[in-house]
Amino acid sequence: MNSVIATAIAEKAILTLTYNGSNRVVEPHAYGVNHLGHDVLRCFQVSGWSDSGQSHGWKLLIVRDAFAISKTGAVFASARKCYKRGDKAMRHIYAQI
Repeated sequence: MNSVIATAIAEKAILTLTYNGSNRVVEPHAYGVNHLGHDVLRCFQVSGWSDSGQSHGWKLLIVRDAFAISKTGAVFASARKCYKRGDKAMRHIYAQI
């Protein structure tokens, strides 16, 4: 388990990371294991590049493909309005808002 991600969720800390070779800034909401056994991060991307062309919005990232994960020093006030606890994409949840 990645303690930086789990701590960021508890603190509502904004993260910066590199995913698929591109920098992203995200608000982490849930961290767990998907149905294929991969650690995943449910987050709301607030800036950066995405393969989908959507630089903002909900993402489910495979943690092993994320590099240089760090807290930015900024925080977000609360979970995004449409966020639902108990993410169905995860069979086990390590941390969630």
